[in-house]
Amino acid sequence: MTKILIVDDSALMRKLLREIFEKEGDFVIETARNGKEAIEKNLSFQPDVITLDINMPEMDGITALSYIMNQRPVPVVMVSSLTEKGALATFEALNLGAVDYVTKPGGTISLNIYEIRDEIISKVRSATRAKLKTKALVRKIREEREKILKPSPPKEVSTKDERLVLIGVSTGGPRTLEEILPELPADFPMPVIVAQHMPPTFTKSFAERLNSVCELNVVEVDHPMPVESGTIYIEKVALMWY
Repeated sequence: MTKILIVDDSALMRKLLREIFEKEGDFVIETARNGKEAIEKNLSFQPDVITLDINMPEMDGITALSYIMNQRPVPVVMVSSLTEKGALATFEALNLGAVDYVTKPGGTISLNIYEIRDEIISKVRSATRAKLKTKALVRKIREEREKILKPSPPKEVSTKDERLVLIGVSTGGPRTLEEILPELPADFPMPVIVAQHMPPTFTKSFAERLNSVCELNVVEVDHPMPVESGTIYIEKVALMWY
């Protein structure tokens, strides 16, 4: 049995999410009304995974997440609304250690939450198998990256270099991209095309966030455009180039 803690300030949302996981038959469920209760129940209930709302009274989800990751790290799936502000907060949560996120289809209180039932179940189950980053693991990853990115002898390439890098990601993608893309050097010789399963509302904020931490220029693709070396392209709906 998997122990899950559902954190949301809406009693209705807690009820609907509880029903979703109860129907699976292999979850032991506890709920919390805000970030403060989430911190307490993370220690007392000791869940295997947490779904964490962002906008809550007393203590919001981002603040609670920072405490959770410091006191008793556990896989966390953020639950946010489809707004630009929600997108920025979600990426901050992923940077703090959240494994993934789910967007509420109908805003803060989503009566139609069942529309994304399969996505919620899938991401929560995947989160329980996630390996949380530890300081030792982060150090090892950094060392391995330094080996990979160590400059190699220059190779002779044709003037017309038509190579490019394609990255396709879904579950856990934003967090993974925030670890990989900032490691690409400013003189990276190819354009990078990223197809990320993400609501259109989120892609602009995500591109802006990556642009602030990457040496390469990061842009959102919302219209046909040529691709150039030294640029990372975040797909919005359908990526087209010529």
